[in-house]
Formats: sequence, structure tokens, C-alpha cells
Amino acid sequence: MKKIAFIVNPIAGLGGPLGLKGSDNIQLMFNLLFSEIGPENSRAQKRAKQFISRIMEKDKIEFLTASNLMGEASLKDFNIKYKIVHQVGDLTGPEDTCVAVSKAICEGAELVVFVGGDGTARDVATASEDIPILGVPAGVKIFSGVFAATPRDAAKIIDAWIRGEAEIVEEEVMDVDEEAYKKNRLTVRLYSLAKTIKYKRMLQGSKGIFHGPQEEEEKKAIAKYVAEEKIERNTLYILGPGSTVAALAKMLGVDKTLLGVDLYIDGEIVVKDAAERDIIYYINNKKYSRVKLVLSPVGRQGFILGRGNLQISPKVLQKISKEDLIVVATKRKLRETPFLRVDTGDEELDKKFSGYIRVITGYREECVVKVQ
Repeated sequence: MKKIAFIVNPIAGLGGPLGLKGSDNIQLMFNLLFSEIGPENSRAQKRAKQFISRIMEKDKIEFLTASNLMGEASLKDFNIKYKIVHQVGDLTGPEDTCVAVSKAICEGAELVVFVGGDGTARDVATASEDIPILGVPAGVKIFSGVFAATPRDAAKIIDAWIRGEAEIVEEEVMDVDEEAYKKNRLTVRLYSLAKTIKYKRMLQGSKGIFHGPQEEEEKKAIAKYVAEEKIERNTLYILGPGSTVAALAKMLGVDKTLLGVDLYIDGEIVVKDAAERDIIYYINNKKYSRVKLVLSPVGRQGFILGRGNLQISPKVLQKISKEDLIVVATKRKLRETPFLRVDTGDEELDKKFSGYIRVITGYREECVVKVQ
């Protein structure tokens, strides 16, 4: 019987659909969780249950967890052995994560699995000593390399670890300057290195950021091509985050939110830093002939959906076809990103947007890339 620490950050990812850049305002997020969303409908609980439901080797695991929403609520509906090692109330914080991890390790945990984002990864890495950690992605921003690509992949990694087929590796635990992020500046810091477990290509790896004169020239070339040949009138464009899409906005003569999602129609930004509800409102406005989505993948990780753009939610994606994606990336970013990924939280939507797509890499330059 393998003992695994299992920790859920109840508020992970809650800020994403609202267009917030994270969930670090704990009181605000818990107010939102209990007053509007409902704990059972939270992103963290859904992702935790997706992970648990996909584990094939359940009879060989004992989870050491915290009470209530920090683990017990996700585990109790499954035929799986677990033990509560830390009691918590309705409101929890980073200190509860650290205490729960420490207690689980004292009880013999050989691995720490957590559901959250980069902030949770940092707390878990602090408390885990030399024990490997594995993240189930649920946060708004997930730049660290200790996460599985999806909850399904996390379950497969666990099964492989139990069979003795997974590899222990070191990956980066990254975090961002939260205040700078909210002000539209991306400052990523290496917090630490942590042991994790790897199986095939199911670990997402850490985010890559690419700079240099050649990068900027390629972004301008991509922007010029899209502006001249891909932008149509009477069409709603959902502009995703990132500097490549921001270069397009600049070419179009508008000011874009660098790290948010903006809505563009006929020469103007109609909503800056849009939330999920804003996007749905404009999509449901039938006066636009089409809706298109402009995205750039996360460097090295390859995600075009499900990382840093949770405003583009399953409710939004149900109304958009794969043919209406415009994906842009510089040649270097694409070279260093083995394949593209989607992690929408809905398996049917993941299938809908998987397969081969065209990626614009320069002026009238495109290549075909697989999304998995």
C-alpha cells in the first residue's frame, strides 16, 4: 500500500473566469466560493475528482489528506482508502497546506499530490522536504514544471509510479510577482527546484520565455500578416494573452491588455480585460457574422487553452469552432515547444480542439502542428 499526501487548494483557479490574474486574495476568493459558485462547483474540486476517478490502481493507495475542502470532500465519494491527518475549517490558507504536508510525511507519505497552481506548488515545495511532489493543474497561472499536463495525465503518472515505471526528476517551481502581474507585467521567478515524477510526456514542464531582436521582428511580421489578411469586418475577435497577440493589437492600432483577454470588433477594443461573462454576452449578440479566437501557446508547455486564459471557458468554447482559431507563434517558440496542448476541463472540448491546426509563424508563413 502506497501512502500519498493529497492536498487541495479550495480556491485555486476561481479568479480565472473573472479575468483576475490569480486567486491570491484569500478572503475575496472564499467569499466568491461560498456566496456565488458553491464549493462543489469549484474548479479545484472538479479537477480533483477528475484526477481521482481516473486512477486505476486505487486499491494500492492510501491518501493522507486534510479535512473538508482541502481533500476529504474530493475523496469521500470514491471507493478509496484515505486518512485525515489535518483538521481545517471553512477558510484555509498556505499555512494549512504546509502543516498538512508535514503531517502526511510524518505518517509515511512517499509522494505529495496537490491540486492548485503555482502558489500552491511553492507552499508544497517548502514543506515537502525531499519527497517528490506532483501537481494536478487547477490554478489560473501554472508556470512550474512539477504539474501534470491534465488531471487525466496526473492519474496516469500515479499509476505508472505505483507500477514502478515512473522516473523521479527535478523540475522548476516558478512563481510570478503577483502585484506586477495584476498591473500587466510578467515577472517570473525561479522559486526552487523540486523532485517530481515523470512518465512519458505527461509532465507539462516549466514555462519558457523568449526574448531578443529576432523574436520582436517575427512578432511584427506575424502581426502584419494577420492584420492584412485574417481580420474581417463584422467579426468578433477574442484576443488571448501574450506578447505575440499584443503585437497584433498594436498593428491594428489598439491598446491590448498584455496578460488578459480583450474583445476586438471593427477597429476597436470593445472590452479590455474581459471576464467570461463579457465574452459570452458578446458572442450571444447575433449581429456579428463570426467569432474568432486569436491565441499564442505558452512557451515550451504548448498550451493554447487552459493556462492563463480561463476566461475562455468551456461555456465560451462550446460556441466556437476549431476552424475559427487563429494560432500565432514565433519560429523559436514553436521549435522549443514540441507539441501544442489543450486542457479546457471538458474532455469533449479537448477532443474538439485536438488534431492538426495551422500556426502562423511569420508574414505569409504557416505550418501545421499537432494539438494533443
